[in-house]
Amino acid sequence: MFDVIIRNAKIVDGSGSPWFYGDVGVIGDRIAAVAPHLDGTAARVIDAGGRVVSPGLIDMHCHDDIVCLRDEAELAKTRQGVTTVVTGNCGFSTFPISTDAPELSLKHLASASGEVTADVMIGSFADYKAKIDRDGSLVNAAGLVGHGSIRVAVMGYEQRDPSAAELKAMMDMTDEALAQGALGLSLGLLYIPDAYAGTDELAALSQVVAARGGLVAAHVRTYETYLLDSVNEFIEILKRSGARAQLSHLQSGGRSNWGKVNDVLRLMEEVREQGIDITCDMYSYAAGSTALSTLFPPWTQEHGGVARLTELLKDPATRERIRRDTELGDGSKLWEAKIPLIGYDRIAVASVVNPAFHHCQGHTLAELGVELGRDPFDILVDLVCEDNGRSTGVMHSLDPNDIESVFKSPLHVPCSDGMWTENGNPHPRHFGAFARVIKLFVRERGLLTLEEAVRKMTSLPAQRLGLMDTGLLRAGMRADIAIFDPYIVEDRATFDQPRQLAEGFSHVIVNGKLVLEDGELTGARPGRALTAMGQATSNGGAACGCGCGCDR
Repeated sequence: MFDVIIRNAKIVDGSGSPWFYGDVGVIGDRIAAVAPHLDGTAARVIDAGGRVVSPGLIDMHCHDDIVCLRDEAELAKTRQGVTTVVTGNCGFSTFPISTDAPELSLKHLASASGEVTADVMIGSFADYKAKIDRDGSLVNAAGLVGHGSIRVAVMGYEQRDPSAAELKAMMDMTDEALAQGALGLSLGLLYIPDAYAGTDELAALSQVVAARGGLVAAHVRTYETYLLDSVNEFIEILKRSGARAQLSHLQSGGRSNWGKVNDVLRLMEEVREQGIDITCDMYSYAAGSTALSTLFPPWTQEHGGVARLTELLKDPATRERIRRDTELGDGSKLWEAKIPLIGYDRIAVASVVNPAFHHCQGHTLAELGVELGRDPFDILVDLVCEDNGRSTGVMHSLDPNDIESVFKSPLHVPCSDGMWTENGNPHPRHFGAFARVIKLFVRERGLLTLEEAVRKMTSLPAQRLGLMDTGLLRAGMRADIAIFDPYIVEDRATFDQPRQLAEGFSHVIVNGKLVLEDGELTGARPGRALTAMGQATSNGGAACGCGCGCDR
């Protein structure tokens, strides 16, 4: 007897193979059988009515670190069929924490996640895993450890190379996180203090990851004029370390740089021929989003982050230098001024924690300049400093043709890169990125077949992450399953109204339990923390030893 049977399904199994009609049987948290017809009874029968049944989708790159336990936040992912999210990206993770200055660790995470309180900071990956397993979630969560979080814990915001003792401490922290089940290390080389790290430091940490068989994911230093230089630095790190790699959200920003993603894709193909295991991810929108503090040059945040920037701005001569470098650049290849590439008129304020600036949300810096009769630079300064670096923006700087080029590549994994916020106008990708892939690239553009799109969102990211018991509809695999009608799937979230939920996914099963039924939450929260080698924890349970990765 099955616990669940899904009948009359159009099965797209995640392998990329053509769909077929059949049934899926579930026992416990595992898929027990997939066949054209299954005999037997079940405690629960779901009639798919000819709709597509696929593995649950995997968000390879997102920033759900502090909201994966919140139903109102993860409902947006569940309504798109997402059953697993990967946290800890771009160098930011909730662990480790500086023992000497824990407030610095909190401020660092807040610069990527908005409002952060001390209670969400976790001392180790083991603690992060235990919290998810104890409290439950709508989704499974797999985690990377952030290089920036490690550097803050060891060195604060110092702009220098680490001492031998400091480098060993960072290597030990990396190794500890992976030993506890983190899937790898993430680099955020645009962000402070990651931007202060040299290639030697990054290669040393990546060697630790390689020894554990983990993944190194990198937000490279710049995605604009010096994109190829930045990617080549990452490749050098991989050559020296032997690590597997994921190039985060491949894009080329600014009209003068459009088309450079094709050079990067060719480079990735070439180095794979040389034995370097690298792939990339990207979302389905021609606009990005990040902290507004990244618009200022890195030297302004040395020795203290945004607090240091705020102090420097008090001196008129230094403020003028900061304005000049922000709007024109400082001549460095390690950081590139975004204002001349994008323009104040194409940078919109997304989310601000400080209520005094909520009126700015949804407006571009240029619009606010006209409305308030002030220089956009001065408005940017207020937003960043008065909000302690927590304000985020949406930058419209990408070419839709570049997005299509990346999505067509066999080396590409779709992602959201989304971040849920309490207020404001966040990027719609958190609410619609995966539905948009099916609607735009499968149904409307014909860029991908449905089978290939599903493979890119299921078995491919599972393989990249080393989660070998998910991503396919096969007996023995984790029972993470989505049911949807590909003819009506739609991303309703827009830049003006970003919080609208996607449509078209009727049922979502996580670890064998229905979390979404007929488009509504069931109240179940069976999500777990997924660890390396496809294992998961459940209230401290150990793997069964059968080799399937289950915890029974």
